[in-house]
Amino acid sequence: MKIYSLILVLLLLTISTKAQTVSDDQIQIKKFISEIVKEDLSDKELVGKYFVIEKKNVKRALEILSLQFQYLRKTLADENFENIMVVPYASLPEEQQDHLTKQETDKNCYQVFYNRDKLINIMLIDNKVRGFGSLNKGGVRMIIKY
Repeated sequence: MKIYSLILVLLLLTISTKAQTVSDDQIQIKKFISEIVKEDLSDKELVGKYFVIEKKNVKRALEILSLQFQYLRKTLADENFENIMVVPYASLPEEQQDHLTKQETDKNCYQVFYNRDKLINIMLIDNKVRGFGSLNKGGVRMIIKY
């Protein structure tokens, strides 16, 4: 009986730890988006704080990310962050999962919604943004990785 209780406790701890990790990622993504919109940091500072980008690619990445940041600032100008939902990609209904390739659908991908509309895709690994936005490549949507 003690063994079954121990197994049950370990199982519950594992489940709660995984749920907390997803929740921490979602909080991190919301914080990141709010910092983009508030513009307390320059685009270069945001990239340095939240992204891991090879030194040789920083200039081009910053150009692309600055455009994406402008879009988010325009879309979220009212700063109503209560209307932002960060949903793990794997938990989306199957009909909404067709816009990314299967290799992108791991636990690190999130779909950000604003007022129930798709806003942006984000891949977060070790509290750093590794993918931001998506593009259509040969009829298949892919996260832009940095």
